[in-house]
Amino acid sequence: MFGRYARDAADQAALIAAYREYQIANHDRLIRCYDDVVSAVAMLSKRGHWLANESPANPKRWPCAAWRTVGLAGSLDTAVVGCDSSTTTTSPIRSP
Repeated sequence: MFGRYARDAADQAALIAAYREYQIANHDRLIRCYDDVVSAVAMLSKRGHWLANESPANPKRWPCAAWRTVGLAGSLDTAVVGCDSSTTTTSPIRSP
């Protein structure tokens, strides 16, 4: 994604580093749930559904901080943490 804005590999690496620095510093302040997500998840939890969130592996950040920020911490039971080295894609594979 950053390659189209970079002059060369060093410039691309600098753009990525700046992006990551900003995201780590500001992520929790900027995130929001879609309307009614918190109430829907709370309702499912109250009805006894086991709920989890998938999150990419990142030793510097734990998803629970984000859950607290948006009001989901009391409703989600666990995080399913992915392994960055197990895939080359960053999005779910949509094929069966």
